[in-house]
Amino acid sequence: MTTATIDITNENEFKAASERLESLLKEQLELIRKGNIDEVEVIAGETQNLVEMISGSRHFDELWFKANRERLRSLYNKICLTLSAQMKDVSQSLSKVNKGKKTVGLYRDNM
Repeated sequence: MTTATIDITNENEFKAASERLESLLKEQLELIRKGNIDEVEVIAGETQNLVEMISGSRHFDELWFKANRERLRSLYNKICLTLSAQMKDVSQSLSKVNKGKKTVGLYRDNM
């Protein structure tokens, strides 16, 4: 799903874009927790467009947006941590599989 990048021209558009981004980040986090990485990738395109629009807007550094900015940053950090944890789990499982393959290979070679 790709969305054309549109310039944010007023505060209402900015707020709508930031609310949409927050919603997408929450959705991505939930999908990651469920292990549905393919759907996360589908959403990532729209998320990236929104991040570029929001961070490039003059409203991004406004004081009234500080709490929203921190909430978005927190969601992004949770996504990163959750992905890292899953990558660690996958890496450990792959290591066990490879160790098992080596053990089976040793048994086979010694028979």
